[in-house]
Formats: sequence, structure tokens, C-alpha cells
Amino acid sequence: MDCFSSWKTVGASLVGAHQGRSYCLSSAPARRTLALSILYCTLALNMRYRPLALSEASGQRSTPPMGDPAMTIRILIADDQQLIRHALHTLVDTEPDLEIVGEASDIPETLHLSRLLQPDLVLLDLAIGRDKGIDLLTSLRHHQPTVCVLILTSVEDEEVVVQALQAGAAGYLLKSIAPHDLIQALRTAVRGGTPLHPRIASLVLHRLQQPSPEPKPQPKLTARERQVLDLLAQGRSNREIAKELVITQFTVRTHVCRVLKKLNLSNRTQAALYLIRQEQH
Repeated sequence: MDCFSSWKTVGASLVGAHQGRSYCLSSAPARRTLALSILYCTLALNMRYRPLALSEASGQRSTPPMGDPAMTIRILIADDQQLIRHALHTLVDTEPDLEIVGEASDIPETLHLSRLLQPDLVLLDLAIGRDKGIDLLTSLRHHQPTVCVLILTSVEDEEVVVQALQAGAAGYLLKSIAPHDLIQALRTAVRGGTPLHPRIASLVLHRLQQPSPEPKPQPKLTARERQVLDLLAQGRSNREIAKELVITQFTVRTHVCRVLKKLNLSNRTQAALYLIRQEQH
């Protein structure tokens, strides 16, 4: 096994263990996993992409090895620029193992075509919905957890990059990427890798090197308010909570209002999600 294959095996196993999950950069294991994934991707860029460039310079076409020659990767392009969609379609059409099954120009069309066509990979520009790109990514991962979503965008903001990876993006590429590198990245993402543009990898490494922010002090709830919050998280109604705690519904409403105010939440659903997040930490 060559050096690239060894690193690819390590990287794929690390990333595969987190397939379908969101990244939480505040946890040490996830930070180490993401850092090692970046190392794998960097080695992949240095050891695979350069030979591609050399072979093209010599006039020879180089086809990256495929895990399954009979497998065709079905791709949905989600970009609001028609010229970009046409260019991507033209590029991918030259690859026998890649197929464009649809093109979407906005968020509703992306969600509809993704459900209808069931692609293996969605190639997504986060600018497709102005400031709603992360919401679209989150929705795709929620409703179709097996779909691979690879970001191809001009957005190079560190916060957006981190949010995209936390939301479950398979990788993050910039539109300045070379065509042959993009083709390789499509295959890598579907196989469980995490292709990152070199500048994006630098941004993520910079974020990982920053000291963890001081944890915010948690609001103090009374024992009774904590009981009410626990029951809210179970989906209990005010009447059911009142019966469980042997108090009046009016008292339950008072406790609910206090809990929401202390936690700076607006409704019962947010309270339930708050408790779930706390239990995960």
C-alpha cells in the first residue's frame, strides 16, 4: 500500500465514524478528528493532484482510480448562476463515472429535486439563498441524512465555513479550484473523505488553534423549575405536568414562563432543545 493509500484509509475511517453527524468544534475528540481529516486531505492534494497536473502537461489524460468501476455517482447541482451550472455540467459530462441528474437555481427547487431524484451528492453553493445557505444545508442533512453535500462556493468566511462543517457538509471547496481537483474531490466526498480547499483548510486549522472560549455561566433554575423543564422536554402538556407534580395548571404556566425567561428562550420547543443540548455536553 502506498503512502497516499495509507493516509486515505486512516482519514476515511476517521471521517466515516462521523458520517451523518454534525461537527461540534468545542469537543476535544471532534477537534482532533477534524484536524486529522485535514491532514489526510492535505496529503491527498499534494500526492494525487500534482500527478494529475503533470499528466495533463504531458498531453495524457489521467483517470483517478475508482472503488467500483460499475458505480455511477449521481450529482445534483445547486447554484443560482446559470453559467456556473452549465460549466459544471460540461465538466462532469467528460467523466464516465459521474452523472448530473439535475440542476437547481434556488432553495425550494433544491429541496424538491433532492427528494425527487435522490442523488448521491449535492454540489451546493451557499450563496444560492443569500444568507440561507446554511439553513438549506441543515435541511438537506436532516431530511436526507445519507446524501452527501459538498460545498462549492465563493464564500470564504471563517464563521460560515465552521457552520457548514458543523451542519454536516462533506467538504468545502472554493470556485477557484482547478477542474481536475474538483473532479477528484467529488469522488473523495462520496467515498467518505472530507475534501477541503487549501485556503479553507488553513481557516479551519486557525480556528482549531484558538483557545476554547470560556463557558457561559448557566442560568440557575430552582428544583421545581428543573422538574418542569424535564417534563417539557418529554413533550408533556401543562395539564400533564400539573398532574405529575400535583400542582395547578396556573402554577405550571408560571414556572414555564420563568424557565423561558431565565434561559432566554421564546417557546416550549426551544426549551426542550436547550435541555437536549445540555445533556449532550
